[in-house]
Amino acid sequence: MFSTDSRTADTHDTAAPLKERFTAFRHLLDHNNAALAAMADLGEKLSGDYLFDRHYVETKTQEVIEQVKAMIDNLNIVCKNRYQSLTDRHAEISSCIARIVGRDRPISDERLVIPLSEIT
Repeated sequence: MFSTDSRTADTHDTAAPLKERFTAFRHLLDHNNAALAAMADLGEKLSGDYLFDRHYVETKTQEVIEQVKAMIDNLNIVCKNRYQSLTDRHAEISSCIARIVGRDRPISDERLVIPLSEIT
């Protein structure tokens, strides 16, 4: 009456992680498609036929960064954390991209006035 069939218990224990990994794989594909769509949209706008502003580039770049981060998180679920080093690398690359695209670029010359002869 209270005995459990070991085959049923084993199946239940492996089915839950498999379902979680499959769901993470589906999310990985969704985030990959979203990142590719954002990059394609950026590429299309850069072709010269469209007008865009700095905010658009910053927003699309941030979208790609977030989608790639979600891809890494889901990849680690699917692969049981075999790719944890990608998280650190992603953070490094994201900060480099933010410096290039963002408004927080350091000013190399802190003088308030620069003689015209030094500019040209």
